[in-house]
Amino acid sequence: MVEVECPACEGEVDVPNITGHYTCPLCDAEFEFESPQSTDGEDDLATINPIVYIVGLMVIAIVLNILASVLGLDKPGAGGP
Repeated sequence: MVEVECPACEGEVDVPNITGHYTCPLCDAEFEFESPQSTDGEDDLATINPIVYIVGLMVIAIVLNILASVLGLDKPGAGGP
């Protein structure tokens, strides 16, 4: 739970640390609370280590190479006209 200030009566209200619409128990006013935790995940891709990208690309290349080998596309003249 976090303690926030009601925008209507300026009273202190305890709400879950989850973004959502809440009603003030002091004045019955409705207000919206945006959790700082819920916005942290928006840029997850920007915070991934570049090595993870490199390893991911290598895994994709290996899988495609194995697939080409299984399908017989690694032999000369197998894929072209």
